[in-house]
Amino acid sequence: MHMAPILSALRRHRLATLLIALEIALACAVLCNACFLIANRLGQMHIQSGVDEASLAQIKLDCDDCNEVDLNARVLSALGRIPGVQSVSVINAVPFGEHAGTAGIHLDAANRKPGGVVDFYVGGPGSFKALGLDLVAGDMPKADDYRALNDFAPADAPVWITRALAAHLWPGEDPLGHEFWMDRYHYRVAGMVAHLARPGGGEGGPATREWSVFVPGVPGKHLGML
Repeated sequence: MHMAPILSALRRHRLATLLIALEIALACAVLCNACFLIANRLGQMHIQSGVDEASLAQIKLDCDDCNEVDLNARVLSALGRIPGVQSVSVINAVPFGEHAGTAGIHLDAANRKPGGVVDFYVGGPGSFKALGLDLVAGDMPKADDYRALNDFAPADAPVWITRALAAHLWPGEDPLGHEFWMDRYHYRVAGMVAHLARPGGGEGGPATREWSVFVPGVPGKHLGML
């Protein structure tokens, strides 16, 4: 192919040359964006949720003007009698589901040392077992660890965080016993789990996908059947 005539024609028709260049640039941008989306979706397919996905089922009930305590008790009792059901509980969210408790945390009571935006999983008795979480530090939640909720979470409670969140908040340190705050809410780390993906997957990028906190809570007015 002789390039000289082509280049000469392009120099004589500058507007056409500009439009062709813009068209090529736009096509490259669309192609790059498509490749990015595909790579991002493929990456999300390999995220470790931290829960026993093959054995986990989710039920969500919407009921206006219901007695949450009575509804929780009746539904949990009915589900627990189904053959093959090993554990049933109430929880506010599950990995890759709807957001329920996203909030920023701080490492001091004065809220001057930001720790990032995390997702709070608030679950009733049995939810830790039902999710199939892999405990790597600390003890399992005990009966007295489950506290009443103030709005969407207990105001003061022991919590279980992921290994990824612990490495972010206190690099190279044992997270057990460390504390953090969410406005006036106070939490102390009582255990650590290997993985627990956030409901939305982590909008802050791949590094934030497991910035999750499990908070034991008592089912009731602010924690209904899910």
